[in-house]
Amino acid sequence: LVVHCTAGSFKPPVESILGQIYGDRGVKALGGSRGGYHIMITKNGHCCKIYDDTFTAYGAKGYNGNGIQINWMGGYSGFNMTSAQAKTLVDIIKTYVARYPNIQVCGHNQVANKPCPRIWMPRLMTTLGFGTKNIFQTKKTNLEKYATDSDVYQGDYNNIKNAKLA
Repeated sequence: LVVHCTAGSFKPPVESILGQIYGDRGVKALGGSRGGYHIMITKNGHCCKIYDDTFTAYGAKGYNGNGIQINWMGGYSGFNMTSAQAKTLVDIIKTYVARYPNIQVCGHNQVANKPCPRIWMPRLMTTLGFGTKNIFQTKKTNLEKYATDSDVYQGDYNNIKNAKLA
């Protein structure tokens, strides 16, 4: 399970965002043949299932064939996840770990040199009570910087764990 953020604003409607990411102006314009995410989480916490789990989406190079890509809308200029998005993300993670007990969860920033998803997933997974079996450990030591980077949420991860739908 690879968690992403759109690194965009909340202003465009979800249809516009999806059109940019998955339509002719998005995937095809970038030379791709398919979208990058299985699930999008909107500002109000709604979950938009785009692809079946078995479909190979192009979200994280090297982790597409066996990865399920989850994306929350936002993150343009820092961590601005809504409480509803946090609640939905936590629910999705718990659902997938229950469905696939050996699944490992990571942030895009653990496999690529970028702050996306603006969360350090090993810290969130630990806060949620998951053991090392479900926490992806990056093998790229230069990416460990995102654990303390100012572009990634450094607040109390219990705020994400205990988020409620608005």
